[in-house]
Amino acid sequence: MAEVNQVTMNDGRSVGFAGERKMQKSYKTDGGKVTVLFDFVNGQSISFELPDALVLQAAGHGVSQKAGDSAAGEKNVEDMILAVQDTLDNLAKGNWKASREGGGFGGAGVVVRALCAVFGKTPEQIKAWVDSKIAEAEKRGQKLTRQALYASFRSSDRVGPKIRELESAAAKSAAGVDAEAILGELA
Repeated sequence: MAEVNQVTMNDGRSVGFAGERKMQKSYKTDGGKVTVLFDFVNGQSISFELPDALVLQAAGHGVSQKAGDSAAGEKNVEDMILAVQDTLDNLAKGNWKASREGGGFGGAGVVVRALCAVFGKTPEQIKAWVDSKIAEAEKRGQKLTRQALYASFRSSDRVGPKIRELESAAAKSAAGVDAEAILGELA
């Protein structure tokens, strides 16, 4: 069982952080309002009260998930806080679909970037098109998920090669190794 680090938050509450966890997220509904709370291991908290226009219970879960996910790739608490706050700022403006600055697309980023490159569209246009395909399938009584749709693009003769090219470039950049140069020694 992971060790739990009890942290006194800036509002006086005590919050437990298990293992390497740097953030806890939660939400509550009270008097027709939903409040989402993000607690960070450094004692800072971000509390966000949802605008009335959002559906209470579903919005509480959705905001907690969305804002928490925006910090998932960040390594330090300060970057996590900035990521969460950026997402909350967009939500406060009523903008659910806004991407974080820096152009992050979440787990489907490489597929969206490939579609943009192949078809000369913006990420917003691609996302709208994908949403329309899912809605069309739903109207026909079919279940089409974003994950299934993106997976199908990987085997496409038009988009698949671009996806592989982008993934290869990202892998080279991350590794800092020129595989082709090294493999050339084997020839």
